[in-house]
Amino acid sequence: MKKIIYTQLNKDSAYWPEKAKSGTRSRGGHTCGLLSVLEDEKVVLNILIDAGLGCIEALGDLPQFDWNAPLYALITHGHPDHHLELMILSELYCKRMNAERKAPLQVWCTEKTYREWLLPVHNYGFNPGGEPNTLAFHVVEPGTIFNIGPVKLTAIAGDHFRGDVIYIAEFGIHKIILGWDIKTLPDPDDYPVLKSPSLALIEANTLYRSEKSGHTSAEQLCVTGFLQKLEARRSSGQTGPPYGIYFVHFGGRPDEEKQEYLGDEEFMWLLENKYGEFLPRACVGMAGRLQQWIFNME
Repeated sequence: MKKIIYTQLNKDSAYWPEKAKSGTRSRGGHTCGLLSVLEDEKVVLNILIDAGLGCIEALGDLPQFDWNAPLYALITHGHPDHHLELMILSELYCKRMNAERKAPLQVWCTEKTYREWLLPVHNYGFNPGGEPNTLAFHVVEPGTIFNIGPVKLTAIAGDHFRGDVIYIAEFGIHKIILGWDIKTLPDPDDYPVLKSPSLALIEANTLYRSEKSGHTSAEQLCVTGFLQKLEARRSSGQTGPPYGIYFVHFGGRPDEEKQEYLGDEEFMWLLENKYGEFLPRACVGMAGRLQQWIFNME
């Protein structure tokens, strides 16, 4: 039997000093996720979405992660906190965690992201024909549709940072929106691929105002009608937590002007009490670190 598991490796945007200041003791890191394809309970393919701070630690804490299985990486944009561990990850994957030397880690991102950010930072790995040759670039631009194994991927333009995209993953009857680091919400009426997701991981950088941060807030997601337009349906997965809409990329502050920090439960309580009329039933809550959703394909 074939199945796909999505794991939210890390789910917030806070740097370690911010987490310490807030009194948060839980481990975490910057937002990244993992799609794993399993056949007869064996992992045969992994697709990593972003490789920022805390990515490698999260993979190490994930019992199912298999360094011997083929690994591919999608990078959303060039902000360092979403790709800084890419070079180290490729060294581990290609040379140190396997019995035999592996081919370069295949990386998809826009040309601008690659030229302006990934290549200058990780040029040691992007060295075709030379050493160590642990990273290989594939260009993806807004509107691009491509496949990695059984997963169909669509890139949608954002305006959070130059050259950025978000990704939509489709397989079988299921669809996942990987929508962190967005500023202006794409209208699902203009992008039908956003409609009817089984699972949507949506950025809520702050609870209230976010004009200065270049990120969306939970308030914006609600009052613009974006969450309702997704037409997501909260439903039970085969096992594990229900499918639906989950928030990620929350740094802890209610907005840019306030320095106090909110926990996940307090965040959801305030959101439901202030904007409950805008929340669709499919809105479940905050994603957790290493939280998993399982999708049976047969």
